[in-house]
Amino acid sequence: MAHSTQVSDKPTWMVFAGLIVLTAGTYAISFVDAIKNDREATAWAAMAISTAKAALVVLFFMHLKYEGRWKYTLLIPVAFLAAVLVFALHPDIYNRNM
Repeated sequence: MAHSTQVSDKPTWMVFAGLIVLTAGTYAISFVDAIKNDREATAWAAMAISTAKAALVVLFFMHLKYEGRWKYTLLIPVAFLAAVLVFALHPDIYNRNM
């Protein structure tokens, strides 16, 4: 007898629903009166939501959730270079003429 392996689409649809909810949340924070006048709080909230969305996409749609430990050999140097880039551009960003 042949075995049939059926893969459930439920996780994909759950992640898709989560991305829709997070996108709606990003849109909704621009209308919240508590942080409407505080641009920094709005930016931090939007960045937090976009980080969560990026994590969902990377883990599920790029299948990194199911990979082994080798992914860290790729992610650690990239994270290091991203931090170096942020600190290298820090003087230029804060010392620019407005």
